[in-house]
Amino acid sequence: ILPSNVNIQSVEKLDPEVKLLQIDYTSNFSQYISSLDQSEEYLTVTTIVNTFLDAYGYDKVKLTCNGEAFKTENRDYSEFIEFTKDLKNPYYVEEVVEEPEPEIIDEYSKMTTLFDAIDNTYEGTNLLISSTSSCSSLISVK
Repeated sequence: ILPSNVNIQSVEKLDPEVKLLQIDYTSNFSQYISSLDQSEEYLTVTTIVNTFLDAYGYDKVKLTCNGEAFKTENRDYSEFIEFTKDLKNPYYVEEVVEEPEPEIIDEYSKMTTLFDAIDNTYEGTNLLISSTSSCSSLISVK
């Protein structure tokens, strides 16, 4: 998930009672995270946070670079981050696909049936079929 030039410098258990963890990365980490778009950043950081919190059994983690908090265009990482149960990306914009009108589906079905019938009737003949919303015409070409 991270480039090979990004390294962890230390993992510190800051407060075992409150279960706070700090992961300190090399400066390449902030550069890499800053290079990602908003969705990629969210998913990458969430995956890292969830992995460490699960592995250590802690509740919150702070990510730092060379011991310092950092921020990107999308987020300030100076605060502790909690485990994310729902990995649904809040920055994902679902593409809305409009369903065709039932009349269009019905007309398409009729035309497909017509074309199949024509194909079976005029097998071996080149056909030029022209269709508009109001009429269809069939021209047989030998």
